[in-house]
Amino acid sequence: MRQQPIKITLTSDDLLPIEEAAQLLNVHRATVYRWILRCKIASVVIGNSTFIPKTEIDRLKGDFHA
Repeated sequence: MRQQPIKITLTSDDLLPIEEAAQLLNVHRATVYRWILRCKIASVVIGNSTFIPKTEIDRLKGDFHA
């Protein structure tokens, strides 16, 4: 059975490009892509671009400092 997609509303202020997310998390952008593939971090794809919600950055920063 196919899972239904989750619909959420985000503004452009809520999303960060991969490069910026990587800088904020002090990791290489390849690490961010690896985390996306391993479902460690949520992402949003718009066209050919991938973005990370700011809430995910906050969540991961909390995980690093816990």
